[in-house]
Amino acid sequence: MEQNGYKNVTAVQKAVSDVSGTCTLYESGFNTADHRIYEVSKGRKAVKIECVSLDDYFKDGTKIDMIKMDIEGAEEKGIRGMQRILEKNQKL
Repeated sequence: MEQNGYKNVTAVQKAVSDVSGTCTLYESGFNTADHRIYEVSKGRKAVKIECVSLDDYFKDGTKIDMIKMDIEGAEEKGIRGMQRILEKNQKL
């Protein structure tokens, strides 16, 4: 973000999920783009991380035009965690 001069981006070190709190991140040993918040195979290193639902993260009344998710198979959890956002942003 800094290298590209982006000023309208906020990086948050949390996983998007259907609840806020803690969850387990299962790390891939060879592909950093393949960490997941659900277990796909035995042998992955598991670490506790913070997670947040988008309904909790964004204040009620926040106008949202677009959401882009690439959360390694946890998209269903992400969608369940943004029901208020979906209801109140009909053109999303």
